[in-house]
Amino acid sequence: MRGLWIGAIGLRYVSGDIDYDTLNYSEKFTKYLKRKVGSFDRYISRLENYCSILFSVTFLLVFYVIGFMAVFAAIGLLISLVKNMEFIPDNISKIIRIGIAILFGLSALIVFIDFMGQGFLKKKKWPTKLYFPIYWVFSKLTLSFLYRPIAYNFLDNKLGKRVSLFLLPVYIALLFLFSFDYFDSNYLIGLKGSSKNFADNLNYDNEITEDTQFVDFASIPSKVIKTPYLKVFIPFSSAKEDFVYEINKDLKPEDDVRGFGTAFMMGMNEAEFNTDKEKKTKFSLIILQQLIKYTSSKLIQ
Repeated sequence: MRGLWIGAIGLRYVSGDIDYDTLNYSEKFTKYLKRKVGSFDRYISRLENYCSILFSVTFLLVFYVIGFMAVFAAIGLLISLVKNMEFIPDNISKIIRIGIAILFGLSALIVFIDFMGQGFLKKKKWPTKLYFPIYWVFSKLTLSFLYRPIAYNFLDNKLGKRVSLFLLPVYIALLFLFSFDYFDSNYLIGLKGSSKNFADNLNYDNEITEDTQFVDFASIPSKVIKTPYLKVFIPFSSAKEDFVYEINKDLKPEDDVRGFGTAFMMGMNEAEFNTDKEKKTKFSLIILQQLIKYTSSKLIQ
């Protein structure tokens, strides 16, 4: 929308306002367009209003999410703190933790109701004295000093209030829609990578049937081995070299040439490799052995 606004301003600079007389339409269409379309300046002004409000409300919603996470972090930290107080008996500690969770939960619910009601608890005289301490605590926990002026500026603006009321359920609906997934089994839920309980198809060559599927860590020909040897395919990555260096630090070169570089530097490195080819080849074989050993142990696990 901001791009559309910029384009409209550019067009206004070149072409000016809409000249309905130049269009030479019939009187009926001219009156209708003047009423429905209006002036081009009005169109630009409305675009500017919507763009500014959408831009601000998006940041406001980001701050709301940060505040929401900060509240849960504070509750978890307080409960963990009580749990780690060893001088408090376990049964009493459990009661205190449950009490903290219930108190925070009810308080958070009250604040959320006030938020959804656009501050209606602040308008009533009788609940104000009870609600103010809760509001004060949660205003600190949610870091509202960062965005409170924006929030109240929205509430006193009719257009901002309408947009914020419309966007909040839209974001919640989108969040809900993106959470949809397809579950293949009642039992194999959340099992994505190979383990002692689950075999990932990407670790077996004969199970990879689509062009968009690739081996991640390593693969063997099939789940059933019919030969007296085992062929292991290991995709290369710098992380695997790092694993080898952790196992045998003597293999790590003094000058690590991995990463971005020029063809000139690569040529110098290749020349250096060729001058000491026997030693480097021996090291390469050792690295390969260590890599196969490491990968095989992971596959066995």
